[in-house]
Amino acid sequence: MNDPVVDLTFALANRHDADQERSRTPAGLKHAATAQGVTNALTWVARTDDVGVILDAELAALQFDLDHRVNSRGMQASLTTAIGDLKIARVTLELVRCPDDYATVNRAYLRDRSRVGPLPRDEARQFFRSHYARLLNQDKAGLGYREKRILDYRRGNLTRAERLYKGLQRRALGIPEKSPREAGRRP
Repeated sequence: MNDPVVDLTFALANRHDADQERSRTPAGLKHAATAQGVTNALTWVARTDDVGVILDAELAALQFDLDHRVNSRGMQASLTTAIGDLKIARVTLELVRCPDDYATVNRAYLRDRSRVGPLPRDEARQFFRSHYARLLNQDKAGLGYREKRILDYRRGNLTRAERLYKGLQRRALGIPEKSPREAGRRP
C-alpha cells in the first residue's frame, strides 16, 4: 500500500522541478522581464508623490485585472467593488484639495469611530484600508513570486498614497503636521 503523504511529497517535488524548468524557457524569461517592467513602473508611480497619480495607476491595474484576469464571479465582484470605491475616493481627493469643501466632509465624520485622531476616516481613507486588505488577501492566493512582488509594490503605493492623503487632510483642516517626535519617530 502506498503512503499518500509520500505520494504527495513526490508530486510536490515534481511540480517544483517543472516550475523551475518552465522559468528557464524563453516564455518564462519573458514573463520575468515583463514582471520587472511592472515593478519598475510602480516604482515610478510612487516617486511622483501624487495621490492622484497613485490612484490612477491602481485604477489601471484594477481595470486590467477585470478585463483580462478575472477567473471567478467572486473576483469579478471584488474588482468591480474596488473600482467603484476608488472612483469615490477620487471625488474625496478633489474635495480635500479645497479646504472649504473639505470642511463639510469633516463635519460629516464627527463620531469617534469615524475618525483617526483629528482626521476623518472619509471615503478615501476607507478605500486605502479596504483595498490594502484586498491586496493582502490576493497575496495569500497561490500566486508566483513575481505576482506577489507586484502586489507588494501596489500595497506600498497605497501606503504612500494614504500618508500623502493624510497630509492633504491636515492642510485642508488647518491642523499642523506632526513633528517626528510627536509621530513617535526619531527625529
